Amino acid sequence: MAQPPYNAQPGVMTIENAVIGELYRVDRLLDSDDDGMQRWEPKTRYDKVSAWDEEDLPRLRDIQLYKRKASRLPDLGTYALGRLDVLDDQFPLVLADFISGQDHIFLANASGSGKTRLIAETLERHWGLYFTCTSGSALNTWGSGDLVSAISSIRRRTTYSSGVFDPLDFTDGKKMPRAAAAQLANNRQLTRSLFARVLLSRLLLFEGFLRVCNERHLSEQKTKHKWAILQLRTEDVTGDDPFDHIFSCLLDLSDDDVAARLMAPSLDACKAKLSFLFLDEAHVAQSRYRLAFATSDPRSARHAPLFREIVSCLADYMPQARLVVSGHQLDVPLMLDALLPTRSVRKTVRPFFALRSLDSPARCTAYLKHFFPKVSNEDCRTVFAWTRGRIRFVTLLVTYTLAYGARNILQSLRTILCVQTKCDRRDWTTFRGHYDFQSDPTPLLDEGQLPYSSARPILRRAVLDYAARGRITTLSAVEEDGDEDDDAARAVVNVVSLQAGIFMDEEPSARIFEPIVLLRLAEWVNTSPDGSIHGIIRRKLEDNDFSLHGTAFVEGLSAILWDAHAGETLDSIFDFPGLRPDWTRHTASLVLPQLRLRRHPFTLLDARPPCLVAVANTSDDVFRWLHDASSPFMIPDNDFGAELLFMLNLHGDCQVLVTVHTQFLHAKRTRRDLRLVPTRPDELYKSSPEDREKLMTVLAKIPPLPIGSRKRVRGSDNTKTRYAQLPLMRLLCFGQPWRVDEAYDPPVASVNFRRLLELPPPREIDVANLEKRILDSF
Repeated sequence: MAQPPYNAQPGVMTIENAVIGELYRVDRLLDSDDDGMQRWEPKTRYDKVSAWDEEDLPRLRDIQLYKRKASRLPDLGTYALGRLDVLDDQFPLVLADFISGQDHIFLANASGSGKTRLIAETLERHWGLYFTCTSGSALNTWGSGDLVSAISSIRRRTTYSSGVFDPLDFTDGKKMPRAAAAQLANNRQLTRSLFARVLLSRLLLFEGFLRVCNERHLSEQKTKHKWAILQLRTEDVTGDDPFDHIFSCLLDLSDDDVAARLMAPSLDACKAKLSFLFLDEAHVAQSRYRLAFATSDPRSARHAPLFREIVSCLADYMPQARLVVSGHQLDVPLMLDALLPTRSVRKTVRPFFALRSLDSPARCTAYLKHFFPKVSNEDCRTVFAWTRGRIRFVTLLVTYTLAYGARNILQSLRTILCVQTKCDRRDWTTFRGHYDFQSDPTPLLDEGQLPYSSARPILRRAVLDYAARGRITTLSAVEEDGDEDDDAARAVVNVVSLQAGIFMDEEPSARIFEPIVLLRLAEWVNTSPDGSIHGIIRRKLEDNDFSLHGTAFVEGLSAILWDAHAGETLDSIFDFPGLRPDWTRHTASLVLPQLRLRRHPFTLLDARPPCLVAVANTSDDVFRWLHDASSPFMIPDNDFGAELLFMLNLHGDCQVLVTVHTQFLHAKRTRRDLRLVPTRPDELYKSSPEDREKLMTVLAKIPPLPIGSRKRVRGSDNTKTRYAQLPLMRLLCFGQPWRVDEAYDPPVASVNFRRLLELPPPREIDVANLEKRILDSF
């Protein structure tokens, strides 16, 4: 092939010569048996750590791993490309399911669940074009930067510069005004001209690539492989980015010239070869210019992001190809709308979630032992216990273990846990200070989106549910009658887009179950002003209509009350109406009720127990807690009539069972009147007389509760102590009792949340106990 005229004057080189020049760069890929990539070399010492023994090195070299140009770590992203069944024997079934049918595909799931590798395996077997919307990270860089360059070049219109109008001035669901329609036309013309050039640059190089491979008599299978690796690892195999270079040259052409070249008969043959167009990391485009575009119907248009215009452009110029959109923000309706006005021969979209997973100890062990045959089964089980087979975590661990040695596999695992969960463990030896762990791992949760996400209560509920009950949260968009609930569907998508959940079924549904995710959420709940109980309380104080349902409020309240009772008097954290008993002016301590014992029915707690809250499924669980508690707080069954129970040891050596209430029968009141009607004692276990009678029998075992009326006996100077009907105290949340000036019998109090917010935020989740529950569940 002739050397391209790189020294030509600017503007003189034709597009054809530019393509020839870039094909010259591709020679290294075509001439090389190892695709022009550098071989990864294992070392006996890595980063001052003893890694491998000399006898291990030949076997590791035989695995034939490559490395990225910008990294010293092995590249697992393209390892065994085209033969992934050597790592996962179930993968051929997944691939066959993925490419079946004729619909366009929306490949959606959390980051690191194997979407890009599934695309790579498809591209290895079928002709296609691969585009990505992000340059990625040091360990996860895929594809050319041509589309990234195009997206980055888009600018908002200002007084002194051209660009896209953002936002478009119209109301969602209404007819679009003429001015907004004109702005939309400008935005579409500007972005379409860029994306058309990205597509044309890819087609021109593909056409030349096929011609060169044909001249070299390469087999179709080998040509497909070379084309796939050129698109997936562009800079590594060429030393540069030929697609981006051609895209830059095309910027000098007029829009009409670009459109004419795209429709030219000379490209028909290569267009006909292409079965798929892949748009990876689509969530990036879904988050860009969210108000600068609109859906199809001008009579009831809605704002739309840049993503819509990319899909529309690709489908319009390549009507025969199937479009595969990949990302973690599922939006099939928007993709359908983008396809509607195009020339695409198919207008249907199939969502796909069934990605490969090492979802059993046996499959995870087989994967690990492919690389590390000497690793013990116990270490493999430990890896599965922490990762649950999620591809992202397992491949990241294998990558680091290849560098640091199999003898350090658990140390590498612990480092990943610390980095991903942002939780330091002093009792663990880790590689936290080493460069690779500081620079490469990407964050697990999208913390930038968390403060604004409607999924915050769901995530808080999920981790506290698991910490207290061991219950895994599954969200479904489908109701019991089979209809899809729009709010539930949005919640499912939001949880996955935040990387907290995994799509499980075609419904779709999502599960929040992975240990690393739960530990990261626990750290978020314990430290974040948005995720903590303080955030829930502040929001409720600001907006009384805010529902506490599904926020794990009582679990958080128990942590606050544990800290508050350490040094606060009762009347500082609770408001009592009417005449206050003497014990309200003193501190109180939480005790464990153990009423099965006659001599010591209440056990004082010297330190916080591993688990603060026990959870009852039935009334029997409540009575077991009253007779032999191991946790100071109890969330009773739904029929009890309260949301939380705990026992206090009061000043004067008396005890009281406290029932916490967040749901009330409201008396008729004005809008700003927050007075509440307390639950009566006879309303506890209202629907079960038998359980109510058992509760009264248990309460009879508790000594009488003085409420200190100071009523005198006739003819005597001595005072007469008055006792409550029952040793109960009803604690109301976010409101005062209806009779604010009159004492209740049994006592009633309201939580002084403004005082509680002045205290340091509590540690709602004991991370060590959460870790124990995670490991015990496996």
